[in-house]
Amino acid sequence: MTKLVKKIVKIGMSAMFVAVLFSVICQVNIARAASAKLVMDVSQEVFEGEEFTLDLLLDTDERIGIVNIAFSYDTSLLKFISAPAVIKASKGVITISDGGDGSTSTQRKYSIRFKALKSGICVFTYTKKPEIKTRIEDKVMSVSVDMFELEINKKEIVPMDASLSVISLAVGEMEPEFSKDIHTYKAVVPYDENGVLYLYARAANQENTDIEVFGGEKLLPGENKVTLITRTEDGNSQAYLLIVTMLEKGTELNSETSDEVLSSMPDDIVYDDEEIDKIIEQVSEKQVTATGKGVVMVSEDVFDKAKNDIGALKKELDEMRMKSAMYLIIIVILSIWSVISLIYVLRNLRK
Repeated sequence: MTKLVKKIVKIGMSAMFVAVLFSVICQVNIARAASAKLVMDVSQEVFEGEEFTLDLLLDTDERIGIVNIAFSYDTSLLKFISAPAVIKASKGVITISDGGDGSTSTQRKYSIRFKALKSGICVFTYTKKPEIKTRIEDKVMSVSVDMFELEINKKEIVPMDASLSVISLAVGEMEPEFSKDIHTYKAVVPYDENGVLYLYARAANQENTDIEVFGGEKLLPGENKVTLITRTEDGNSQAYLLIVTMLEKGTELNSETSDEVLSSMPDDIVYDDEEIDKIIEQVSEKQVTATGKGVVMVSEDVFDKAKNDIGALKKELDEMRMKSAMYLIIIVILSIWSVISLIYVLRNLRK
């Protein structure tokens, strides 16, 4: 009898041990299954002034049900732009309240658009413990999270290109051959009774660059200084200096006279940095306007058409001046007529 009791007790204790062990194993498996991980990620390098997407990735071991997440960000560094309807933003806190869409997925991704306001390190911090529930049993999962830091880089501002891509004389010779990186040139042109220099200049960045001419109010026989100043929309400027020798009246411009004059001019033209910088500063501050009335900047079409025929170029420009003069005369006549009519009306009123 005693042996039988001992045998029964031994069997019972073994059964209890197996039951306890099975229970522990089940609990471990349940705990492992009901777990979730939250990871924040930005797939691009972020610069101040640019928009970007922050992805919040949710990965679980069971099908996802209700999701409640809240985290904060630095509003001095970031501005909220947009997000899906389940996501709200208020006073630097992002709140996600998602009841799910009935799917059986174990993963979800929430994408949020921000704009970086300035450079710095933005830290995203969960304001409360994330609540992730299983879809079927509605049990709260164990959630692991990592702190996320976003580096916002200072944007390097690249100044607009203020260089010229072309400087060309309608008639005459210029040395050296034009290059945007060469800023000083010497030139020889034929005599012009009006003291006008005809040239074509084009900016490398045509849409955002103005070209102004200084010096050369009226070119005279001998040495004349002409400066072309470029100015882009962002205020970047460059200067190109031309020392132009106009021939005396009656002196023909040919290869011989051209070579003679250019060879007599110094190879190293003096580029007065202080003078040029002063002009650029005045242009930037709009203290001065272009004074180069003796330098005619022609359009590319006109220049190409008349490059080898200065007479045709002058004729076309003279026609333009004639039209302008005619318009001015008509305006003067109409103004005089208006004054006479007004005087006539006033006299009649007095009577």
